[in-house]
Amino acid sequence: RDQGEDESILRDGVKALAELEDKIRMHEDHVEGKLQQIKHEIAAGEAESASLQATLQALDGKQLEAEEAIAELEERRGAEHADYEQQEGDRKGRAKEWGQKLRKEQRVAGQLGEATKALQGDLD
Repeated sequence: RDQGEDESILRDGVKALAELEDKIRMHEDHVEGKLQQIKHEIAAGEAESASLQATLQALDGKQLEAEEAIAELEERRGAEHADYEQQEGDRKGRAKEWGQKLRKEQRVAGQLGEATKALQGDLD
């Protein structure tokens, strides 16, 4: 009877070991699946990070281009403003000069008118 009990204990032990091996395999499969999922998520995160980095670099380039364009426009605007100021000064100078010439011509015309009247008076 002891041998029968021993065989029964042995069978129970073998069965328990087989069940334990199954549980260990299931746990290993579960852990392996989780590991693969995490690796996939890491790879996806790295790809997204690389994409965002490329986008940031492109935006930095566009910002630099925009800043250069703004600087160029401000420089051009300054030059155009200086040209405008120069032209405005030239126009004011010509207007003053023409005003002076006009007044001189009006004085001369007035003097000629008076001289003509005086000569007419002498002729009459």
